Amino acid sequence: MKIPELEQGAWHKSQGAWHKIGFDLRSNIDAPRESGCYAIANAYGEILYIGKAENIQDRMADHISDPGKQQAGSLGASCWFFYKLIPVSEIGIVEESLLSTYKFKAGVLPPLNKRGG
Repeated sequence: MKIPELEQGAWHKSQGAWHKIGFDLRSNIDAPRESGCYAIANAYGEILYIGKAENIQDRMADHISDPGKQQAGSLGASCWFFYKLIPVSEIGIVEESLLSTYKFKAGVLPPLNKRGG
């Protein structure tokens, strides 16, 4: 599933636009030091992980240094980092909405999310 499919019919799409940067240390400097929700995707834009962060830049750096987020799985390697700025008071609700929408449409959580699928 890709970001546009995740957004269809979801209330959180009114929260602002998604931004796309490379999933690498060089691109990490372009990530904001603000709160929001994010998705890690493969080269084709298929979502591998959905999360939230009080500081998107720091959280992206955590993921980049995690070998589990770097390895190629059945859907390929992590290549893109999508993020959406969300007030810190709302990131938990928005993340749950994104995960619920993904699970409703795909039948499971994204492959790199570790909670029960």
